[in-house]
Formats: sequence, structure tokens, C-alpha cells
Amino acid sequence: MEMDEKDIPIDAEQKIDPQIELVFGRKIALSFLALDWKYKELALKIIYKQTDKYLDVQARHEENTHSIEDIVKASAAAVSLTSREKVIKVFSVSLQLLNLMISS
Repeated sequence: MEMDEKDIPIDAEQKIDPQIELVFGRKIALSFLALDWKYKELALKIIYKQTDKYLDVQARHEENTHSIEDIVKASAAAVSLTSREKVIKVFSVSLQLLNLMISS
């Protein structure tokens, strides 16, 4: 993402998901705590692209920095955080990510 962590307005009462932070980075993990839904949508799109790319690479048996279990756990955590989202754009991308994981 092209932003500084300080630029993301977050809900201070929530905690960062450690699995998302481990696999996708701190900015992505912070985006799920954002007060603005656009950060969540962007984070989900990035996770979708990275997961899709990882699964393609996995199919070709190339080396990866994270295991398939780590990717799936972090992606599932992202879906869990956004599956009750009231903003339809965020919810839609969340369902697309879930569909990617299920169909792969």
C-alpha cells in the first residue's frame, strides 16, 4: 500500500490479528482496524491477489516464504473480520476471497 501506518485512522479498542500481520504485513493488518471501509476493501483486494498468486505458484511447486497453512489461516482471518461488514463493497470482496480459498 502506498501509505504510512500513521495515515490509517483505526479503532484503538481493537487488536491487530497476528496471523494477518505475519503473512501480509502490518499495514494490511492495520487496515482491518480502520474506521474508513476503503482501507478494508483495499486490504482484502491485496490479500486476494497475493493468495491467488501464491496458489498459482504453489501449483508449480516453487518455493514460497509462507506455508499454505499460513496463507489460508491469514486469509480466513481476513474473511472472519469482514464477513459481517455492512458496506457491500467490502463484503463482496470478502466473499470473493472466501470463494477463492474454497475453490482452490
